Amino acid sequence: MAAGDEGAFELHLNNYSYGIESLGLEEVDNKVYRVSNRHSSLVNWAFASLYISSYVSSGFLAAFGWDNNKNSNIESRNRNFKRIIPDTEVFKKSGFSWGCQEKIYMANSNRIDVVHYTQSKVSNDNKGAFSLLEPFSNDSNSGKIISAGTAYFGVIVEYDESLTVLCSDQEIINFSEPVVRWRVYPRSIRYENHLHVIYEDRLEIYSFNHDYFIKQEDKILGIQYKKEITNKNNR
Repeated sequence: MAAGDEGAFELHLNNYSYGIESLGLEEVDNKVYRVSNRHSSLVNWAFASLYISSYVSSGFLAAFGWDNNKNSNIESRNRNFKRIIPDTEVFKKSGFSWGCQEKIYMANSNRIDVVHYTQSKVSNDNKGAFSLLEPFSNDSNSGKIISAGTAYFGVIVEYDESLTVLCSDQEIINFSEPVVRWRVYPRSIRYENHLHVIYEDRLEIYSFNHDYFIKQEDKILGIQYKKEITNKNNR
C-alpha cells in the first residue's frame, strides 16, 4: 500500500503460503507493517520485493529475500526484509521510475531506461541483481508523467493529456485524450492482455494480442511470460 507522506505498508493476511514474518519491519497495527517511511505514490510486486514510485522524491526497491526457516521442523522459507535500495543504486541516476516483476523502468526526457532484476541475487552488495538492458526511445513524451505501469504486452505511461502504450513488439500506441483512470491486470487469469481506460464520458477496453508472438526472454518492454515456474521462491 502506497500512502504518500506516510510511506509504504504491507497488510499481512493469514493465507500466506509462506512464513508471514517479514523480519525487520515495524508493525504499526494488527498485521500492518511499515515497509518504508519514504514518500510513496505507486507500489507493485517485484517477486518477493516491492518497487515503489514517488512523484515527490525518487523511486526505490524494498528488497526482500527468501531465508530458510530455522524454527520449523519442516522445510520452509520465510520472506525477510533486506534493505531499501534507491533508484540511484539501480540506475546510477535519478528520475521517475517504476517496476514490476523482473523489470524496472526509468523515464528520462525522450527515452526509457530498463533494468533486469533478479530476485535471487539480492544481497548486501546486490552483485548481479541489476542488469542494464538496451534503453528504449520514447518520442511520444507529451508532458509530465502522471502514472506508469507494466503488463505482459508492454509498458503504459500516463501523461497530463494522453496515455501511451509502449508495446512489447516496440510499437508505440498513443491515446491523445486525458484519462480519468486506467488499469491493467497482469495477475488475472482471463484479462492479462487487457487495458481498461475510463474517460470522462465512457469506459473503453483494449485487448493486446501481439505478445503471443514475441520471444519472451528477449523483450525489453513488458513482463516476461512463463508457463511454468518450478521454484517460486527463487524467481
